[in-house]
Amino acid sequence: MKKNELRKKAIKTRNALSAKIRAAKSLMIRKKLENMDAFRRARHILFYYAHGSEVDTLPLLKNHMTEKVLYLPKLMGKNQFMALPFPSLRALRKGIYGIPEPVPAEEIDMAPPLDLIIIPGVAFDRRGNRLGMGKGYYDRFLKAFKAVPKIALAFEEQVLAQVPKEIYDEPVDLVLTDQAAYNR
Repeated sequence: MKKNELRKKAIKTRNALSAKIRAAKSLMIRKKLENMDAFRRARHILFYYAHGSEVDTLPLLKNHMTEKVLYLPKLMGKNQFMALPFPSLRALRKGIYGIPEPVPAEEIDMAPPLDLIIIPGVAFDRRGNRLGMGKGYYDRFLKAFKAVPKIALAFEEQVLAQVPKEIYDEPVDLVLTDQAAYNR
């Protein structure tokens, strides 16, 4: 199956989960993540702001914004993003796709000292291959952070037997779901 067809099917499956089921599964995933050594040790973490039916990250952002330095993507031109500090919910503005983003300060650290990267996606396989929305934002960003652990948050329904992988696709180290943790 081609990536676009697989993407549409995976999004449809994820959207078919009721809001109540997604909330319960997001809570399970959140608790698993918070209990992981990699998360506890990390001081500088890039998160994503959940959009649509993605695993909800808002409670994680709220719960850890005072004890850790959190970052969110700020979309830029040419399908790229920068990791900008997450100061507060009030300081976010809707970006290109309507997803809340930080507002850039005058001085921007182009390579923040990230200890952990939390990644969204449409579909994953057990080997850490990831299918995103198709623009390559994360693939481009992750090339500069190869040594930083990458954890994808997903509902078990998003894990497939195999996700097509191109030469430019960047895998994640761990896919964390409500049912399991799949190491690459």
